[in-house]
Amino acid sequence: MKRVVIAITITLFAFASAVVSQTRNYPVEDLLKVRRVGDPQLSPDDKRIAFTVGDVNLDANRIVTQIYVIGIEGGEAKRLTSGDRSATSPRWSPDGKKIAYTTGGQYG
Repeated sequence: MKRVVIAITITLFAFASAVVSQTRNYPVEDLLKVRRVGDPQLSPDDKRIAFTVGDVNLDANRIVTQIYVIGIEGGEAKRLTSGDRSATSPRWSPDGKKIAYTTGGQYG
């Protein structure tokens, strides 16, 4: 087990140094297109993950975040929220049938 951890660590350092050594410059416009994924929450039955995805809204000068759910084994993510207001902090109900979240400072 110790060997596996050491091998993975060495591989990650080698990969990280290769990435850092690249000298490509990215324009700000490209960086603003990168989606921000965060706040993963595993369902009580360990079969699904709720998470947030944020996109830059240049006109409003902010990031608008929406909530998605995907099966633990992969597949296509299902978008649960939409609109021009952010939906954040997804949390599963104890039975895993509902997701609570906040939007505009209010609980959804």
